[in-house]
Amino acid sequence: MSKKLFFTILIVMQICGLAYAATLTPDPEHRIVRFSAEVSFYTAPEISVVNIFHKPIERVSVNMRTLVAVGTITLSGPSANLKSLVYDESKDLSESAVYLEYYTDEDTAPVKTPALYRKTAPRTYVFETVPLLTTKKNIYTHYRIIAISDDGTIGYYPKSGYIDTEHDGHTRVGSINSGGGIRILQSGDQRRGDTSVQFVNGALMSNVNFIIRELYTDVDPLPVSHSIKPLITYHFAPENISLKDNSLKPVISIYYGDAPAPDFNNIEVKWFNINRRKWENVSFSNNTDLRTATVNLAAAGTDLGYYAIFTKGSNLDEGFGPDQRVLTPQDSKITFKSLRDGDTVRIYNARGKVVKNITAYPFEWDKRDNNGNFVETGSYIYQIKVDGKTTSGTIVIVR
Repeated sequence: MSKKLFFTILIVMQICGLAYAATLTPDPEHRIVRFSAEVSFYTAPEISVVNIFHKPIERVSVNMRTLVAVGTITLSGPSANLKSLVYDESKDLSESAVYLEYYTDEDTAPVKTPALYRKTAPRTYVFETVPLLTTKKNIYTHYRIIAISDDGTIGYYPKSGYIDTEHDGHTRVGSINSGGGIRILQSGDQRRGDTSVQFVNGALMSNVNFIIRELYTDVDPLPVSHSIKPLITYHFAPENISLKDNSLKPVISIYYGDAPAPDFNNIEVKWFNINRRKWENVSFSNNTDLRTATVNLAAAGTDLGYYAIFTKGSNLDEGFGPDQRVLTPQDSKITFKSLRDGDTVRIYNARGKVVKNITAYPFEWDKRDNNGNFVETGSYIYQIKVDGKTTSGTIVIVR
């Protein structure tokens, strides 16, 4: 072999990224030199990948502004597990294996909240983020999910940027045609259900554009003529639609979340009869796991329109309620009217936890909890007991 050919082979091997070992073996009789070489191809090390599967949240409900994202995580490559550290409040959240990172239009500095997760199969996990209680209407929350494998590989959903969720209180849910279908107003808590309207095949005479709107208690205008305000209200429109048969009226689901009542079995659904100008009880099925009440309009004999959740038996005169329902920074306290010793007032936060007990005259609340700390901005439920009867409603704290 010529020297020129030998060096040409070496150069080609280097360009192609080959590894080689060569030896020169002299012939015993010193007549020729034998050349032998071992060649191996270079293989790049396998890279870990963290894949996050999650259905984006479009909006957060008005009265129950809780955002909970759920999904699945799969791992491939050398890493087979998520980071082994378990979330601890005493540690930096960046040390959690899975978390939600978010910011709002007003507070643009990203904040991290941990997620609960568990392994369901080799290299596979399911997760749900810790409930995030957002506090203001008409504000967008921008979020993403982040997961870290045991070798430090980081996965993102979405892979770039953030998901936008809206707090506008209503959404146009689009058209349903004669083929039937369902339109959904998302709640924001993916562990629970949603608000929806559903028609069976052949119910509608033509395409109809539907709107579901969730009304913000004590801010949005509500139907009147009832002494006790509803906890949650939805408006399903249009109210008058052409059906092939009244037995084909839709089924609606109403999401009531964690805010309305401490006892989820102690609720009732009412429909606002626009002709009689009054709220009327309707029959419904209650799924406390999904936090939804379902009404079959054909069985109930009602139409689309205003539907609301009330605390069962809330029929006390309004004179026992608070003197105001929205507390601004200028308001130092509210007073519950017409109460006397023996009556009680309890204030619950959006998660149904008691934050304040009031048992004595003058039955005032200064926006502090039982420990003397000021409560956070948001909606609170008051429950008044007088002579064994109960009434409740909503108070909004605005900073």
